[in-house]
Amino acid sequence: MARGASEASGASGARGARDTGLARDGEAGLGLRPERWDHEKIAADTPATAATAEAGGAESAQTAASASAKGSRSGWAVTIGCFVLMALILVFTPGALNLDALGGASLKPPELAPLLAMSALVQFHVYTVALALLIGPLQFVLRKGTAAHRVFGWIWAAAMLSTAIATFFIRDMRDGAFSGIHLFSLMALIGVPLALWLARVKVMSHARAMTGLYIGLVIAGITAIAPGRLIWEMFFR
Repeated sequence: MARGASEASGASGARGARDTGLARDGEAGLGLRPERWDHEKIAADTPATAATAEAGGAESAQTAASASAKGSRSGWAVTIGCFVLMALILVFTPGALNLDALGGASLKPPELAPLLAMSALVQFHVYTVALALLIGPLQFVLRKGTAAHRVFGWIWAAAMLSTAIATFFIRDMRDGAFSGIHLFSLMALIGVPLALWLARVKVMSHARAMTGLYIGLVIAGITAIAPGRLIWEMFFR
């Protein structure tokens, strides 16, 4: 009898285990399987998932660091290039460093007659430079990343590129030859597209590049005040 009871108990246990396994499989198929039954599977999958995530994170960090370093180098290159070209512009622009003439200058009421007497190309150049000079300080105070900052930024870039192209057809300073001022035109043609690209990959480098370009614009504008040039005739005597 004891043996019969033992066999009955064993059969009952086996049947119970079998029923439990079937219940687990059925509930798993229906999406009802309790979460605690998946602990072993989760534990087995976790190391591989963690390793994959760690590898992906390390690769992303490395890519971001590489892009950041590249953007930073580009931004500094544009900024340094701006200052080098500005120095060359001052040296090679006739009358730009004529301190004696500048010392005896005095302001007069603005006269538009000298500007209106110039060709349409020269007038276009003056207007686009004036637009870029006015938008520059506005961009410095506007909140970065806003719609207004982007819109004014594109207008500024368009003004800079168009005035740079126009200057290659204005060569009255050296009897039809290119002058030092055209170095800034070349810098603008290269620096403005690069600065716009940096806005997408490295914001600080973008800011440095734009600042350098604006400083270059101001220096180039100062050279236009050289005695005998258009701005001199409009505002000084």
